[in-house]
Amino acid sequence: MTVRRLTVEDAAAYQALRLEGIAAFPLSFLQTREEAEASEPEELAKRLNSGGTYGLFDWDKLVGFAGLSQQPWTMARHRAHIGPFYVSASHQGQGGAQALMDRMVADAETMGVRQLELWVWSGNTRAIAFYTKNGFAPVGVMPQAVIQDGRPHDDLFMVRQLDQPASHVVPAKDGLRRLHPEDWMAFRDIRLDMLRRDPTAFGSTHADWAGKPQAEIEAWIAKMHLFAVVEGGRCLATAAWYPLPGATVRHRGAVIAVYTRPEARGRGLFRQVMTAVERDAKASSILQLELDVSADQDAAQSAYLAQGYAILGRSPRALCHDGVYCDMIMMLKRLDRDA
Repeated sequence: MTVRRLTVEDAAAYQALRLEGIAAFPLSFLQTREEAEASEPEELAKRLNSGGTYGLFDWDKLVGFAGLSQQPWTMARHRAHIGPFYVSASHQGQGGAQALMDRMVADAETMGVRQLELWVWSGNTRAIAFYTKNGFAPVGVMPQAVIQDGRPHDDLFMVRQLDQPASHVVPAKDGLRRLHPEDWMAFRDIRLDMLRRDPTAFGSTHADWAGKPQAEIEAWIAKMHLFAVVEGGRCLATAAWYPLPGATVRHRGAVIAVYTRPEARGRGLFRQVMTAVERDAKASSILQLELDVSADQDAAQSAYLAQGYAILGRSPRALCHDGVYCDMIMMLKRLDRDA
């Protein structure tokens, strides 16, 4: 397969492949199929003649495309945006996407670009894994980036610094597993997500974690028994526990950082990470696990009850976020009574 810049002579093939991509991944394109079909030929010709659209060819057949656009302003010309990016299903997994990315990175460096940026639908784990492998790291979330059939979907904002080696970015390995300090970037991403979406459910704040340096996050993970379900190098659900300090309470553990991303809910991931936490705690001679859950989170309380936790009581004004007090429900599970 070969890569070259597209021109207006490729307009028909490009339009057909773009419509295919919109049909296959509607949440990855801002246009609907109807809007794309209504595009004026002049608009399409202008886009292709700009030289910023690259095509992937299998002999003479267009099977993929990607866009690269450098910021036009003087103080931002070190930045370039990638997208849209699509490879036909019949040619995925054959190195074509990598060939497209390699060509755009090489051209970007020639143009003096130091930072590549892109948006990707948060549910597209395969694409996120590909971008992560290529040195992109998530730095933010655009909530409700698109709304399809009345349902909002978030986009991740990912960045790659071309003046830093891509090998410094280590994606988390997939599966249900314990996280380690080298997974700090993947955990930071989901930690910021949980603190942004459910600020009153946690004792930490988004501002606390947004400013934490890498070494501090690595040290935090090292102290915790932190478990996650990872897909595409990205944490979808987490739960952690740690033993209470002191000789008289060493039989007790505290559960924290329990969270499942909205797009991954309903798949049983909460039960998976909680079961992993409980097994690990029991293997460490912990007899009971304790946790606090926000009093206004009925769904979370129900999930813990279903997992075998019992309500001990209510702690009034346990947390204060921006001057607003929040009660917490204290819950406990006896591990020595498990069947």
